[in-house]
Formats: sequence, C-alpha cells, structure tokens
Amino acid sequence: MAALAVAGVMAGGASRADLVGSFDDIQYWVGDGTTYRAALVIDWNDEKTPESIVWGFRWDGEATGRDMLQAVTTADPHFGDVELKDWGWGWSVEGLGYDLDGDGFGALDPDDHYQPGWDGSRYWAYFTYDGSASPWAPGEAWTYSEVGMTDRTLSNGSWDGWRYTADENGPVQGVAAVPEPAAVALAYIGACLAVWMVRRRQTAIATR
Repeated sequence: MAALAVAGVMAGGASRADLVGSFDDIQYWVGDGTTYRAALVIDWNDEKTPESIVWGFRWDGEATGRDMLQAVTTADPHFGDVELKDWGWGWSVEGLGYDLDGDGFGALDPDDHYQPGWDGSRYWAYFTYDGSASPWAPGEAWTYSEVGMTDRTLSNGSWDGWRYTADENGPVQGVAAVPEPAAVALAYIGACLAVWMVRRRQTAIATR
C-alpha cells in the first residue's frame, strides 16, 4: 500500500486535493534546520492551474524572507528565470517562472508559469502572516508587507506570500508543491529501511 501511495504522489503532481491549510499539508520542505519552520506561497495570478503553490522552509538561528525565497527557488528544479534585483534601497522580484508540466521551463510556454517584474500596473507584491493558524483560516488574512524581503525576519510558524498583482489582495489558497520523484523515492526507501531495521531488531530479541 505504501508503494502505491508513493507512486500516486509521483504521478499526481499538485491537485485541488492538495490545498494547503496548515503546515501539516506542506509536502516540499527545503533547508536543513531543525529548530524553526516557515511557509512560502507564490501566486502567479495568471489563470493557470494551480496559480498558487506552497513550500516549507526549515532553519536554525536567524533567517529573512529573502533567505527563504532563495532557498526554495534554488532547491526546486521546476523554477526558471528567477530574477531578484538589489536596487540599493532594497530587493525586489523581477521575474519568476515555474515549469508546470514537467517538460522544462519556458517563459513563452503556455503550460508554464511566468510573470516578469513591474509591467506598468502589476508587480510582485509581498505579503506576510504571523498568526497562529494560516492566512486562509476563518478570521485571518495576509498583511501587505511594509518591509522588504531582506528586512523581514522570519519567526517560527510564519508565512510569506508573493503575488503578481495590481492591488493589495494576498495570495489565494495554494496547493502543496510536490518533490521530484527521485526525492520521494529516496524518502520511501529510507522509511522502508527504518521499518526493516526495527523488525530485524525485534526478531533478534525474540530469538535470544
């Protein structure tokens, strides 16, 4: 049954069933920290499904919004044309692309996400949430960030959101990004190995 479940994750990709409502729903985690965790939501707002995707980030010590964005876009090979610019007074997102169909990213590929920097009305707006639930829980909402990503200090359980928009409406509820099949397979193999070792130890104890 476990093998079938892993195969389903490999083939299924992101779907509406994977809508993220809490940290427990996040499937793709980056960073090797063990102390803190935060979530990153990117909403391309381009009418392509899914338009909003979620990743998790783990760290120790201190980390900023820029640290999380760079960690996620570096770790997930589906990203393409990631353009972050330092204007001297702060950093901005000048382009984000994402390979949705698994055939390689192309900025002009109608099956992929891509939004540039400011186009005259729309831009990559930055939002944050530091509540105890999620930005989509009843009574909760995103806050339009008054600081840039480098001045944003992450806290345990915080959420960062990027949305390509002309207004101050935060990202729509996103789906969980799914790790590459190889990563899922390795995780499954590791889990199977752990179970085998436990059973082997139990058998050894029983036969003493």
